[in-house]
Amino acid sequence: MLAQTGSLMSAMKTMAKIPSPTGLFWSERGAIACARHTPYQGSDHWIWERWEPLPIEVLPEAARIGSTLRCETCGRVADSAT
Repeated sequence: MLAQTGSLMSAMKTMAKIPSPTGLFWSERGAIACARHTPYQGSDHWIWERWEPLPIEVLPEAARIGSTLRCETCGRVADSAT
């Protein structure tokens, strides 16, 4: 039963995510994560930390200062539409 609950929660988390043009999300506190590693959308952490998609407009500025934006958990790098 526990294994089924875990896989159901994982599926629900994946389906509930809003799209991000970069594949990453960031919080008001400065945390960066991919869709797999953000808090559940609608959870207290999601709302209070103000998680939102990382806009593509941020990537040139990050590159200019020599930074690579990536998920803090798995290291996934932001996708670029350019």
